[in-house]
Amino acid sequence: MKKWIGIDLGTTNTVASYFDVSSKIILNERGERMTPSIVSFSDKDVLVGSAAKNQILVNPKKTFYDFKTNIGSNTFYKVDGEFYRAEYISAHLLSSVKKNAEKFLDEEIENAVITVPAYFSEIQRRGVVEAANFAGLNCKAILNEPTAAAIAYAFERQIDGIFLIYDLGGGTFDVTLMEKQGEIYTVLSVKGQSRLGGNDFNKIIEKHVLDSFKNEYPDFNLEDVFLLEELRERIEEGKKNLSVMEEVDITLLFLDGKHLNYRLKRNEFNLMISEYVEKTIQLSMECIADSGVDINSVSKIILSGGSTRIPLIEKVLKESFPSVSILDALNQDEVVAIGAGIHAFSLSRNDSIIKFKDVTPYSLGLEIKGNECFTLIERNAALPVSRSKLFTTTNDYQDEIEIHILQGEYKKASLNCSIGRFSFGNIQKALKGIPKIEVLFTLNESGILSVNAKDLQTNSSNFIEIKITSSSDNVAKESLSNTFTSIID
Repeated sequence: MKKWIGIDLGTTNTVASYFDVSSKIILNERGERMTPSIVSFSDKDVLVGSAAKNQILVNPKKTFYDFKTNIGSNTFYKVDGEFYRAEYISAHLLSSVKKNAEKFLDEEIENAVITVPAYFSEIQRRGVVEAANFAGLNCKAILNEPTAAAIAYAFERQIDGIFLIYDLGGGTFDVTLMEKQGEIYTVLSVKGQSRLGGNDFNKIIEKHVLDSFKNEYPDFNLEDVFLLEELRERIEEGKKNLSVMEEVDITLLFLDGKHLNYRLKRNEFNLMISEYVEKTIQLSMECIADSGVDINSVSKIILSGGSTRIPLIEKVLKESFPSVSILDALNQDEVVAIGAGIHAFSLSRNDSIIKFKDVTPYSLGLEIKGNECFTLIERNAALPVSRSKLFTTTNDYQDEIEIHILQGEYKKASLNCSIGRFSFGNIQKALKGIPKIEVLFTLNESGILSVNAKDLQTNSSNFIEIKITSSSDNVAKESLSNTFTSIID
């Protein structure tokens, strides 16, 4: 039986694993357990990982990182006059992972489970699937990163209970409350923020360092790309060292005799990032509250993501949740990939060793008159779930409507994510408000949304299964003239 692999497609680093009796990390061509999520385009080749990282200073305009956060967006990357989406850049990284896995396992790799932040939208998730396809991989499942971390801990240690998974990586923060009983993993609630992580901490340090340097050398040009990239490397290194040291020196030497030296103390760093850390605690509290679970019922806190190595994180978690102990860590950088590998192994078998009960991280609804969003499936609804509602028309003798499907929490439709639309015709002509059109949303356990519209007078119906692509509009910008006017109770 061919092996399936698990991939943690991270903002900062990417890790792959597989499960065969036990979990194993797949080493890359350099023998590294983690591959930097960096891609560089040269005249002759495309470099990935550490090789690409070495190009940041010498080829900065064609070397890209942090592109994961732009998957599913309209952000483009320019290479030699051509423009590429983040999916294309990510595909080069995934292709490298595939080749390394094939060499490491000595067999062809076709199938993978790939993890994403729990708060990735459907468009972002579809973008990850597209990137995998470009790379020659069948993405058999998209798995939320905190869920993967919980699988790794609970499966490896064979423990049951209710777990709060606190996942703070380089670019995103997710928190998930999950219950495990035997082989059944039930997600109770999720919260998160798609742009909150270690990279934000780096930017705060960078601002303080540059402000200090400007005060010392007000006439010095600090917009030099090479110097800034070198400074960012020093900041990343210094930030990591603060996890084991009380203070670090961030130093750069310049050709004209000037030099930068900024001594950063751990206490100062803690103050810099305190607002972000408090935000993660707030989201964690909301996650528990959304589930309806008493905080005293939470068994353990699971840490995932490299940024959880920051001592302040564990300190604040212990202060905020004094009755809940933190599990002794597996490797925070590898735990998500390990969970993905276990899930991949389970899916590859006819007799799955783990079973999921997941929730939807976002509300799902449709646009009605006045740029309003009417929610049919609430956030954190347990899967599978079906919801229906009766609607009517906005104009006299209207025989067609457009159903615009949205994802998000905003009352204003145009602020939510547009994930699909379709026309529904052959409505019985009548005065506005007379037709009764039933719209049924069904979200299955795989997270596939089906939408069915039915005219109760004529029994005519139309059906769509959402096939989202990264070229879909992120936000609905136009109002619909032939939309629903109101809800029928």
